[in-house]
Amino acid sequence: MNVLFINVKRPLGPVNKVKKGVVLNNSISIPQDLLYPATILQKNKFKVKIIDANTKRLSDGEVVLRAKRFKPKLVIVNTTQMDRWQCPFLTINETIAIAEKITAEISAKVVVIGPHGSVTPEWVLEKSNAFD
Repeated sequence: MNVLFINVKRPLGPVNKVKKGVVLNNSISIPQDLLYPATILQKNKFKVKIIDANTKRLSDGEVVLRAKRFKPKLVIVNTTQMDRWQCPFLTINETIAIAEKITAEISAKVVVIGPHGSVTPEWVLEKSNAFD
């Protein structure tokens, strides 16, 4: 079975600006929250692909195109990368947008992972019908 992981593209914040006591920068980190489960699945003979839209700054259209070529049965998208779990993004709009575009184009189950679904699963599921 083909399993696709998508690291959702997030807007970049202001570079080196101090806002409310936090220094923001445009650093982009490796999506460890996707690498761990992808590695386990791969070791168990699943065909796995990670689309890192955030690092590669891919458009939603490009993500959907790459996903269609891979033909996954399961798509896993994140709401926030592991390095942001202590202070996650306040919105999951980007995750919802890509999940809805994926479900419109591909016959696959879409699963969302991240702190939003762990802490407030009902809220996440109310936001969109794209998540299974």
